[in-house]
Amino acid sequence: MSSSIGHPLNISEQQKTVYMSEDNPGPITMSNNTTCITNHEVSNEQQIVYGTAPVLYQPYRIPQAFGCAQPTANSQIVNQYSPSHIVNQQQYYQQQVPLNNNASSAYVQQAMIHSNMYPQQALVSSYHPGVNTNVLFSSSMTNPNISSTPISANTKRGRNDTSGVSESNGQERPQHYQTTRISNARNTPNKRHRGFNQQQKENWQQNQYNHGREDQITYDITAGRNIAVSTYDNQQPSMAACRYATSRFPFSPFSIIFSQQAREKIVIDDLIKHANDNCLFELKTVAYRRGRSENNECRILIFVENSESFSFLYERSNWPTTLAGQEFTTKSPSIPPQLSLVIPAVSLQIDWEDFVHELKEKYPGIADVIRLKNKAQQPVRAVKLEFLSASVRNEILDANEISVMHLKLKVVEFFTHANVLICSNCYGIGHFRKQCPQKNESTCKTCGEKCVNLTDHQCSGVLKCVHCGGPHISNDAKCKVVKDYRVALTRNLLSKLDPANTENPRNGLIHSGIIPSARTTNGESYANMVQTMSSNANEVVLKKLDSVLTKVEEESNITRQSLEEFKQEIRNNYNETKQQVIVIEEKDIIDEWHKAASLNLLELKWKQNQRKNVRHGYFSSSLNILCFNVRGLDLRWGEVCLLVKQHLSDIIVLGEVGRVDIALISAALSNHNVFYQCGENAHGGVLVMVRKDISAVRVSCSLPNIGALDLQFDQTIRLIAMYAPESKTWNWSDLTPLVTNCCMILGDFNIDIEQDGEKADRLLEWMDSCCLGPVVPDSNTSLRSDRTIDYAVTIGVDLTIQAYEGETTSDHKPLLGVLVGDKASTDEGSRTIWPVFTLMLSYIFDYWEKKWDTETYDITYERFISFLILLKTRCQQHFSLNHARPSIPPNLVKILAQSRSLSFKAKRKGDIELRKEAHRLRNFARFELKNFQKEQLAKQLKERHLPGEASRLFWSKTKRHFHQVSSSLRGFLSPSGEIIKDSQIMADMAADHYEGLFETPVVMRPHPYVDAPPVQWENAAEPIPMVTYPEILNILRSRKKKQSLDIHGLSPFILDKIPQNYWHLLNDTASKERCGVHSGSN
Repeated sequence: MSSSIGHPLNISEQQKTVYMSEDNPGPITMSNNTTCITNHEVSNEQQIVYGTAPVLYQPYRIPQAFGCAQPTANSQIVNQYSPSHIVNQQQYYQQQVPLNNNASSAYVQQAMIHSNMYPQQALVSSYHPGVNTNVLFSSSMTNPNISSTPISANTKRGRNDTSGVSESNGQERPQHYQTTRISNARNTPNKRHRGFNQQQKENWQQNQYNHGREDQITYDITAGRNIAVSTYDNQQPSMAACRYATSRFPFSPFSIIFSQQAREKIVIDDLIKHANDNCLFELKTVAYRRGRSENNECRILIFVENSESFSFLYERSNWPTTLAGQEFTTKSPSIPPQLSLVIPAVSLQIDWEDFVHELKEKYPGIADVIRLKNKAQQPVRAVKLEFLSASVRNEILDANEISVMHLKLKVVEFFTHANVLICSNCYGIGHFRKQCPQKNESTCKTCGEKCVNLTDHQCSGVLKCVHCGGPHISNDAKCKVVKDYRVALTRNLLSKLDPANTENPRNGLIHSGIIPSARTTNGESYANMVQTMSSNANEVVLKKLDSVLTKVEEESNITRQSLEEFKQEIRNNYNETKQQVIVIEEKDIIDEWHKAASLNLLELKWKQNQRKNVRHGYFSSSLNILCFNVRGLDLRWGEVCLLVKQHLSDIIVLGEVGRVDIALISAALSNHNVFYQCGENAHGGVLVMVRKDISAVRVSCSLPNIGALDLQFDQTIRLIAMYAPESKTWNWSDLTPLVTNCCMILGDFNIDIEQDGEKADRLLEWMDSCCLGPVVPDSNTSLRSDRTIDYAVTIGVDLTIQAYEGETTSDHKPLLGVLVGDKASTDEGSRTIWPVFTLMLSYIFDYWEKKWDTETYDITYERFISFLILLKTRCQQHFSLNHARPSIPPNLVKILAQSRSLSFKAKRKGDIELRKEAHRLRNFARFELKNFQKEQLAKQLKERHLPGEASRLFWSKTKRHFHQVSSSLRGFLSPSGEIIKDSQIMADMAADHYEGLFETPVVMRPHPYVDAPPVQWENAAEPIPMVTYPEILNILRSRKKKQSLDIHGLSPFILDKIPQNYWHLLNDTASKERCGVHSGSN
């Protein structure tokens, strides 16, 4: 026999029956699980009746006092404090037991099963809720102001009569004050004792309630005795939990889904304008934001302010066809509790179809009628009404009843649950992360263990809740402790009602329509209740805030002082490190100078170091890959060599190579390492060649026609070369152990994914199991069958492939691939340590002074310039470009470039007008640059606490360190100034640009600063005068810090770092060149 679960009850004359809803629950902090009652179940919280007494939260597994329910003959337990039973009991008390209003009538009625066939027997409830409800007020049962229609105690009903208030087939008996003792497990009747002093019981309950601690009674059925158990310390829901519960949006959002990106503000403005212009409705919203979407869709969430706006958007006919110039689809939420009511007592034997039909016909605003269910999925008497019209709903609620099928049924409101605040650090209930008492540790929400750093925590994966120890995560909404806390929180919010506003002076009836905080139509479910908290609570909160502010100020001063000390320590460490680097670099260069047998060997060593630094991080741009089914390498090795030379292939994958002459291939492609894997017959086999400066390690694999390599970059990439003939002896699942998180498989699959049906399905199923994605060229690769059977599958790498459309002697087209690396994380920058450069030149001046006149001035000068370039490269330090700086606008870059170009042109020509124009442009650019920097600084100061790029740049500067940012291409700037972000249009523009560029016979790339049209000098035939040393110094000083290059690739900044004694040597060389004097043997 099924039965409902009993619940504790508190009833006051100022409060009426309400039902709680979980159809549209709010989110619980840091939890992806939301409380949801499927099939419109009635949860424990939905069945409670809210009173005005404070309710205390008690943890799980602590014995609690509980109230019983009155069962009926049809096995449906009806709450004895439901409205129907309240009417029956009140009728009897008004006629038979006139008592003082101040006398308490709280009691616990034992549930009894009574019928004509079975004797009375005890029904013991095993449910122990987490809410303390020992105190029941007398006004709930003895208030003489509550009126009802008298019902005779002798009234009889037939067995099939369903129009009454109760579902019981037996006669309604008057309720008397009594205490009940539970008998043993045998079916012996229970005895009733009337000698209990009711006033003494009330005084005992009041004293226990005032002390804040109560003795809970646990009933021992077997022994037939009562055992007093001391409970856990009671804890009232915190202010933070109440504040969090009252700050959520009142309605669930509507979703607008676009296939392309759209701006939120434009969409909202268009929707409001459409409502005003076409529907003459003022649509009110409180917020909007982007939501999570899939398949490159754009999802915008709209939060409405009131029920009228919700009803307006719920009707699909009120939406426009397009928003922001784009077509869209919508997704509506479920109807909220603000547009719902509950009929508590609807007979289970009523004709449901006629009942629903008559309701919708008589009240057109009703959208749906739902019979609620309990946890056992059994229907209960409560029926939920969902409305699309707020006015119809308010009209029924004001009347406090609804007429249907010649019956007048009582209606009550339908409330939603309060949102529970759960800390994301310790997963405790009732406080935010900032106020978490667990400062130095964090708790894993899966296993419940505490650790200092969750990133280093190795979770066991065993689910264990920190509250109840159950097998679920700690922020699960279905946790028993969270449920009990939500009950206590909801009851406390509802208990803070103003009694003066809840009483109707006309007839004393409880009228929910005049309760400000109970009215949920305007979306204020609990917000007004927090405002009615007592002044004592506010004083306690203010004192706590004052203490918190004092502690914050003290911590701020300590932090500020520590920050200054830290900055000074960083400066000292930086200076010490800088001096150490200079000393170490200088010492290393001097050791290399002395150990070198000759200058040529030293230059050769520095050139190798230069090439190594230039090549370091080569994967930051791309790698070229050639994949080719050669159908016999001995016949087409020449074609392979031509393709490699033409496309500069870094990695070569050849399939079906047959017999291979390793010596011939190694000689033809001497810059590549060769890796060979034999096939199943003489025609099979795969060959992989990787450029020698790429670190490649072979992976052991015994499968024929399968070769695996690990390419050692910052992240290891697994390369699998394969050839899959029709007669292969292995399955696709045999390749699973070779697949890694960063892997690519290339070769001839002999399967067309789109045409080969069952074989393609098996391949795709295996690819899905390994999370592999196909990379297929745009055209067919097989020249015999016009199918695409040569392609690649990848995971974790950025690979693009296209088919080679040139002539080939094989029946397979070669594939040209590009493997793109992470440029932002692997690119490198460099800086030159100029003190080391200058000191090194001063140290070796004697060598150059001796060698200066041993050869011709041309050779000497060339060797000296080459040595300067190599020495500058040797004095460079390389670092990763994992940081970025804000760039100036393109128009300022253009003005600066134009100013510098005019400045050099004016110096060469001596034109005063050009110099004035260059000076004007330079001042204008400086002015604009200062304004730009001021705007950026003001913007960063304003947005420094907001998430985004501006705040990141601000803190990266102020904290003197860099953050990783993406340097990928975001868009093109068209000549008209329009920003183009569409990938297809960007690709077309780039293709058109390079196509036109490659068609040009001679591509000129002028230097933006110094390259200018040749100047015809009038005195070209005149002899060049002698150059003196002071003249050279004056020219150097005038050109100091000019970022330009001379004909030898040296900037004036480098020349300024050369010690002055070298200029005597250069002066002699220049004078000898003018006079035509050649030194040395030549």
